Amino acid sequence: MPFKNLEDLLKFDPRFVGICVVRDCIPVQTELADLHARIAEVPLSRSAPAYVKMAFNRARSMLLYAFSDYDLLVPAEIQTCGAADLALRHCLDALG
Repeated sequence: MPFKNLEDLLKFDPRFVGICVVRDCIPVQTELADLHARIAEVPLSRSAPAYVKMAFNRARSMLLYAFSDYDLLVPAEIQTCGAADLALRHCLDALG
């Protein structure tokens, strides 16, 4: 993974160019704001403990950054699995 120049930092990785969203029945290139909005839609219970919220937000941030650097996608997926594991453990501990 090469170190990006500052001006290229928020540009999509070439492998993600061409991903579209539909606006007014017309497909248009996805923008960072679109990705942020979609990732922000994923819910987390308000009753989740702080350590679960931290892991969840870390996973969401890594996923967002992965769109500018494809090499971050696998670590983002691993972090997502770790956050889900923490959340499930918390729920199972609450059940006894």
